[in-house]
Amino acid sequence: MPVVVNFEETSEEEMKRIMDFISGTTYAVEGKIKQVSNKVFIFAPDNITVEATNETKRTW
Repeated sequence: MPVVVNFEETSEEEMKRIMDFISGTTYAVEGKIKQVSNKVFIFAPDNITVEATNETKRTW
């Protein structure tokens, strides 16, 4: 199941810790991470296709 995480009201320290954890779990299921905006990310497993209309955002 894909997960959208909004870090807009999260401190930089908390954001880093949460990103480390979710990135690890996403990696474990061979998933993908897409940045939607400055502090909004989509974490999706390998069986989910995530497409963006604006490819200027960073892909993790």
